[in-house]
Amino acid sequence: MTMARPGLDRHPKFRNLLRLLGEPRPHVRGYLECLWEAAYENGDPIIGNAAMVEATCEYPGEPGRLVQALLTCGGDGFFGFIEGVHTDGVLGGEVRYQVHDLFDHAPDYVAHRRHRETERKREKVCENCGAAYHSSERHAKYCSPSCRTMAYRKGREKLTGRDGGLRHRDGQLTHCDGQLTEVDEPPAPAPAPALNKETPLPPFSFDGQNGEICYPAGFDTPKVRTAIARWFSHLAKRGKCPLDPAQQATACLRLFSTPEAFCHSVDFAEAHQYVTLKDYSDRKPKGQPPGPPEEPKRYVG
Repeated sequence: MTMARPGLDRHPKFRNLLRLLGEPRPHVRGYLECLWEAAYENGDPIIGNAAMVEATCEYPGEPGRLVQALLTCGGDGFFGFIEGVHTDGVLGGEVRYQVHDLFDHAPDYVAHRRHRETERKREKVCENCGAAYHSSERHAKYCSPSCRTMAYRKGREKLTGRDGGLRHRDGQLTHCDGQLTEVDEPPAPAPAPALNKETPLPPFSFDGQNGEICYPAGFDTPKVRTAIARWFSHLAKRGKCPLDPAQQATACLRLFSTPEAFCHSVDFAEAHQYVTLKDYSDRKPKGQPPGPPEEPKRYVG
């Protein structure tokens, strides 16, 4: 995995580091890769003293030469790839070095790792037993799963009384039989919603505005007119009202050879909730008892 950002080979600071060390470019780039890899892994820019820096970079040359080159490759008045930090008495006052501007150029996961490591070093106090512990989780409250379980059980005890009754927020209890201890009775439940009764649709009727029905010969009877009215009322209930009822009724009548077949098909389609009308003369309406069984045909040879 490459730790360096694109364009490192063309950076003036890197070119100056090549000149100071006098080594091939892959060697010098490898020193920087090892240095940044250790900083990324720890989430900490501080590497250590000069010997630790060169050991991290796996530098095989003269001791102190790589550290000096990393410090001065930025030029006069500018930082190199590393910089010195205050020791505050650590390591006997010896100077320690850190990667310059690590978090300005490192990936986001390095900053997250640093926050977790900082949180892990901070001492916390368990809310259950009071013992000191360390955790990398910011929201941690307990030192162990057992303390977390004990705290959960204590919280449950606060919600119930000794007799098992439920404790309310104001401190009142209910009895074991479920009766409230308060004097005031609970409010009455809300009334049940009224049933949504569907308003029946008015029966379909012709007003003559879309023309007249052309009845085939023998179809202009009161029974056929009633069947047509029932058919279009059935379509209206199903949300299938035609734009021109007279034209559709004329087309439907032409599909049948007899008025009886038309009336039978309307009864069958209405009973089975069909929205298409065709010749159902070979079928019986829904709810009618089956007729007598047909006698088997006999063939005389």
